[in-house]
Amino acid sequence: MSDDAGSAFLSLGFRPFFLLAALWAAVSVALWVGVHEGQLILPGAADPLTWHVHELLFGYLWAVLAGFLLTALPSWTKRPPIAGTPLALLAGLWILGRGAMLLPGLSLLQAGGVALLFPVAFAAVALREIVGGGNRRNLPVGLGIVALGLAQVGFLVESTMLGYAPYAPRVAVAVMVMLVALIGGRVTPNFTANWLRRGGTGPEPAPFGSLDRVVLMIGATALVLWVLLPGAPPWLERTAGAALGVAGLGHLVRQARWSPFATRREPLLAVLHLGYLFVSLGFLLAATTVFRPDWIDPTTALHGWTVGAFGLMPIAIMVRATRGHTGRPLTAPPATVLVFAAILAATCLRLAAGAGLMDPTTGLRLAGVCWSLGFLGFLGLYGRALIVKPASATP
Repeated sequence: MSDDAGSAFLSLGFRPFFLLAALWAAVSVALWVGVHEGQLILPGAADPLTWHVHELLFGYLWAVLAGFLLTALPSWTKRPPIAGTPLALLAGLWILGRGAMLLPGLSLLQAGGVALLFPVAFAAVALREIVGGGNRRNLPVGLGIVALGLAQVGFLVESTMLGYAPYAPRVAVAVMVMLVALIGGRVTPNFTANWLRRGGTGPEPAPFGSLDRVVLMIGATALVLWVLLPGAPPWLERTAGAALGVAGLGHLVRQARWSPFATRREPLLAVLHLGYLFVSLGFLLAATTVFRPDWIDPTTALHGWTVGAFGLMPIAIMVRATRGHTGRPLTAPPATVLVFAAILAATCLRLAAGAGLMDPTTGLRLAGVCWSLGFLGFLGLYGRALIVKPASATP
């Protein structure tokens, strides 16, 4: 890599971290499919399921969050971006964590401890920028980062002491759902409004208001109850199910006020709305597992969030940020639409396989292939742009 390329690569957080997020999303799921089908054995201390959960929640998603926030925080806080050596050190800590979880000879506690170095460092950097920027509006995002880091600690403690983690992964998923609802609920209507003002057809999205606050509060309450579901008494299960259903409907109403159907002619916007839709569907699927467990099991329902919302919303943000910061038009060419379609197909296949709508083994395999191909497609289309800043790029 030339000095110019190296300077460009470390100029903003989206460059190294979106590259790492896409690469690890593709590789880790491909490894998981191989392990699940008995073709591979992972060398690390974690059992296969523990590794799979850890590396998607605390590997892939941390990289997505870091790429987005390290790029967005300068505009939110009016402070200089984290770049150069500090950015390289953060990326290095993330890579070190992924290696530690696969390194033979380490205990789970030792490997997990190494993997915790990144969230500790990233949380410290992000909170410093948020507090230093003096904008209270961004404090919930900072608190979400801290909560996700604590969930990772809890995951390590539960897995070490019990051999499995009943609550910490749910806490991590709940935190991420709220972050998608907060951040996605900010950027999706804003980007939609900007596009409509430039010539789109449809009413402008409703501004953030009381309904949004109520929906977010109901969603947060439902997620707390959902976290407590393992081993919960029947009355708590029914209460959680009702709250999850109301939250799902509330998020649907919230999103309906953002003119989602008007964006069907612009895939770069439509995929943002589609990703947010899976926030609502995730709540509704979780509610269904309580009242109609014969229709869908909790593990399958969970993937409405972890594959749908956590796949489509990140890939939409990754493509948009990469195109915008490298001087490309904010549109989705046909090849990029195929990337979006692959992640959507992975979501539908994973849900269909778990719900008994197709052969489970075939469905899981195809879902993994589509997921990995989608993120590899992103790397093929945008990998060079992330590394080498074109002459026509805009900051």
